[in-house]
Amino acid sequence: MTVGSLAIWQETATHEPSIGDALSFEDELVRRGAAVLPHARWSLYEHLIGVRDLLEAWEQPTHVRLAGLAHSVYATDRFTTSLFEASERDVVRRFIGADAERLAFLFGSIPRRDFFTQVRQLVDVRAHLHLLDRTETLCELTPAEIGNLLVLHAANAAEQVCRADGSPAPWLAIVSRHCALAKGRADVPPPIFHRGSVVISDEEERRVLAAYAAVTNCTTEPESDSLGALVACAKELPWVGEPAIVAAALLLALGEFGDARSLVAHGTATLRAWRAPWDKRLSFNHWLRLAQFVRAASGQRAPERTFIASRMQRILRNVGCLPDRILAQLDVLEALQDSGERNVLPSAELPARFSRYIAGFRNNRQRPRMNQYPGLTARPWHDAKSFALVRDLERLAPTIAMELHELKHELFHSESENIQRTGHWDVFMLYERGQRREDNARLCPQTIAAIERHRTVRSLAGLAYFSRLAAGTRVAPHYGPTNLRLRCHLGIDIPDRCGLTVGGETGSWQQGKCIVFDDSFRHEAWNLSDRDRIVLIVDLWHPDLSDDEVELLSGMHEYAVAHGSNLQRYFARNEAARRKTRFD
Repeated sequence: MTVGSLAIWQETATHEPSIGDALSFEDELVRRGAAVLPHARWSLYEHLIGVRDLLEAWEQPTHVRLAGLAHSVYATDRFTTSLFEASERDVVRRFIGADAERLAFLFGSIPRRDFFTQVRQLVDVRAHLHLLDRTETLCELTPAEIGNLLVLHAANAAEQVCRADGSPAPWLAIVSRHCALAKGRADVPPPIFHRGSVVISDEEERRVLAAYAAVTNCTTEPESDSLGALVACAKELPWVGEPAIVAAALLLALGEFGDARSLVAHGTATLRAWRAPWDKRLSFNHWLRLAQFVRAASGQRAPERTFIASRMQRILRNVGCLPDRILAQLDVLEALQDSGERNVLPSAELPARFSRYIAGFRNNRQRPRMNQYPGLTARPWHDAKSFALVRDLERLAPTIAMELHELKHELFHSESENIQRTGHWDVFMLYERGQRREDNARLCPQTIAAIERHRTVRSLAGLAYFSRLAAGTRVAPHYGPTNLRLRCHLGIDIPDRCGLTVGGETGSWQQGKCIVFDDSFRHEAWNLSDRDRIVLIVDLWHPDLSDDEVELLSGMHEYAVAHGSNLQRYFARNEAARRKTRFD
């Protein structure tokens, strides 16, 4: 946001915050350095976004969610760097509204120890609270403000507290007490701990931490006593999902598929209620991927169960019981996917659509490239929020932007495709038709890691790259080569007066947000502003394709690339031989 636009905000009358205001506030956080300000294991920006998203998952009112987005911007008694001074409170109000700003200011300005001490002393949930803030100003808190502040503190702890390696640290007992105090006060009690009806003791938390550590710290298969203690804790202290998911995964190695299935169902439901991982060595989405594998594996029949058990035993012998290592091994073995469930063992029978597709090779003399796949949903625009990649890219948008802005301008080259344009269209390739551009990938480690975590097209059917449209550039209408993929754009540098049309429907980019469309439809793009427009482009397999279809198509693409390379070498050798013969 420019200084001029900020002044307009300051002069605008108080209004209810909109989605656009919240997005503008995110931009302002980035402008003030939140994306590069260290906070716990990540940046302050990522923490603020994480708390806001967690409050949304907990079904909190809009003003509480927006308070989560701003809860540390005035600094706190534990985080001493401020993005906004107290004199700028009007600026924050214009972005997120008066109610949200007041909660955020109270969160930062009232010492936590004083707040919790006095709240615990209140017997009547209808009573108000009077506290001094850091400037010795007396603040009166209504019951709803007390309750909503307690929810904010609970989300703040759940989002960030862990040990240096991401493993669980003690905080469950404290947060359970926060939720109990919030019951009857907060506008919406969060769903965790039965909406504040259950308080766990420090001793109970120590027991589950000890049982969990005893298993996950094993360098090979755990002792039966340790696994039994973890299973007991997962059943007796069902307040977090990870112990149940880990125990279920380990039970697969013992062939106890029934217990594994019931445990993973419980663990998944609990994890979804929290929406934040207790064990932060894996992200929320990665825990779901592990749980999905266990659920699919535990539903297999007898012949497959023997194979699964032996596979899990081998994994445990190789990497031990750390959940991130187990997940990585399953990923290497291609036993995971981002959504839905993968068959643990491949089927010998070809999918019906794939059979129809390859049947087209019988009479494909006019269209030998076979770019159109049968039976896929065809529409220009898709719901970006339905893709796990989108959620990951948007979470990492500030980091991806930093990696982009550190690239030297000359590392980009002109887009070489035969597409008409006016102006300049430059690209920085990460994946190019099945080839990983290693030199470029090393310059963007977080970006490439996000691309490789998901069901992206890394065969000859897809691309992943940064795309820069210079000021005044227009790309003529054209068609993508295949309907096998969808194209995801993450907005990074987005000026005004730029946009795109797909299938006759016009859309636009937003900074830090993704759009997803089918580029096999006729589409065009333009940048009529006076500065560059830059997006990250990543191709996704069409969501209608099953994992089996993706593997078969990827195999075909690898076959084509391998034979194409061999043909190039063959023709080169023959040409060299002809030249040698000609001149001998």
